[in-house]
Amino acid sequence: MRRAGERGLGRRAVAAALALLAACATTSSDDDGSSGTCPSGRERCGAACVDLQTDPANCGACGTTCAAPSADGCAAGACTCNGAAACGAGETCCAGAGCVNLQENAANCGACGTACPAGQVCRTGICVPDPCGGCADGLACCGSTCVDTRTDAANCGSCGHACGAGETCALGICVTLECSPPCGEGLTCCGASCVDTMTDTRHCGTCETACREGESCIMGGCSCGGSICAAGESCCDGACTNTSSNTAHCGGCGIACAENERCAMGDCLCGTVACADDEQCVGVGSTFLCCPLGAVVCGSTCCAAGESCCSGRCVDTTSDLANCGGCGNVCDTTVADRCTAGGCRCGSAAACRRVGLIFPCVVGSPGGAQLCCAGACRDVSATDCGSCGNTCTSGTCNGSLVPVGDRCLFFCG
Repeated sequence: MRRAGERGLGRRAVAAALALLAACATTSSDDDGSSGTCPSGRERCGAACVDLQTDPANCGACGTTCAAPSADGCAAGACTCNGAAACGAGETCCAGAGCVNLQENAANCGACGTACPAGQVCRTGICVPDPCGGCADGLACCGSTCVDTRTDAANCGSCGHACGAGETCALGICVTLECSPPCGEGLTCCGASCVDTMTDTRHCGTCETACREGESCIMGGCSCGGSICAAGESCCDGACTNTSSNTAHCGGCGIACAENERCAMGDCLCGTVACADDEQCVGVGSTFLCCPLGAVVCGSTCCAAGESCCSGRCVDTTSDLANCGGCGNVCDTTVADRCTAGGCRCGSAAACRRVGLIFPCVVGSPGGAQLCCAGACRDVSATDCGSCGNTCTSGTCNGSLVPVGDRCLFFCG
């Protein structure tokens, strides 16, 4: 009986052990949620265990998705853009740029990464010519005027965003500020500063009116050398200037076009194109070409550096037989066979003698006339009479009595 009781007790112990193992199995944790319990720091969302602090598909709570156009990630349970706060209404999250307004951002116009060319601004998501003619650093082109959107109450933070009555623009945000203590006589409270709107270029006439670069505030009005510049003009050297066509101030004050260039739409052009930094605009008559520095125009092409334009073609006068040492200087091929370093030569030596030293045209005389044959000078003879290899069957070669022009004439006698 005791043995039977012991066997019953053993069975109960085994059953208890199996029950304990089953309980442990149902409370163990894993990462995919298949066991029903997620590891520490993760929460169950559907069939998966996720980190609500970093999961962009479940950010802060299951089902809260961080996605374009306002965000690109999740941090500390909140959607982010480039690691900062997610974008608000009207803004798009662009990689590397953060939250931008694609309707007016020139570096991301209409779409992230779509930059407007130089001289253009972004309007309603489209690149258009800059109506301001180029604004100084820190200013934005709003309408046709350069303004500081950090302080301009009519364009506070962005073009067209006007502050309400009694508000001022500070660091691009509309705020209500008062000057303390109150401003004295003749001064106006603009933002938190007391200014003289009769002379202050940032608040000329009114707190919201800023003069353009180069202008002065005189009696509450912006002036450029005593004149009021029209829309699209800039104040350059004390004069109202159209920087879209002025070659001395092309695209902005002080940006001068090079010789032969013209200013069109604020760009310096050579004919119809802009030259590269290592090129110059060269003009001949009505032809203008971008040529390498130091080059000349020959017909409708640019000669290479060191070449000259001779009779409508580019030649190297250091080696051209027809233009040796200069245009039109032709080497006499009876006494020379090449042009080297701008000089006519026969082989590696100087050009041969056209006439004799004592008796110019007498064949066989001391120091007589020579011919350049196969790169070497040979005396005129019965075997080389007037030209290389011209052998006289009579055995005699005669010369003219005197040189004809600058050379002798030779013939078989």
